[in-house]
Amino acid sequence: MKQIAELSVDQDDRVVIVRLRGEIDLSNAEALRLQIEEAVPNHAIGLIAELSLVRYLDSSGIRLLFELARRLERRQQRLVTVVEEDSPVGEILEMVKANERLNVRHSLPEAETAFTSSP
Repeated sequence: MKQIAELSVDQDDRVVIVRLRGEIDLSNAEALRLQIEEAVPNHAIGLIAELSLVRYLDSSGIRLLFELARRLERRQQRLVTVVEEDSPVGEILEMVKANERLNVRHSLPEAETAFTSSP
């Protein structure tokens, strides 16, 4: 079976950054969600999901993001999502009106600033 998405994790003392690349769909969304959840320790203030290299995102991928946001919120952590402006993934998230809920930013520095500029 061909892997259609890659996941890498970087972590500092406060924020976990997951970088996703490839395609996120029904075949891999649940496994990715579990990997991401395991990567975020209780002491982290949040998660940055870097999606700039995601070429395809179906409804399963959108659900993955909403479930992550919900889970992190329950743990008093935040999700910030990075998508490039005018990218297909960015357009999808805008179409489903997810930008505010997923704290969409257009660059990694902008996402990192979201953690330092708000409680």
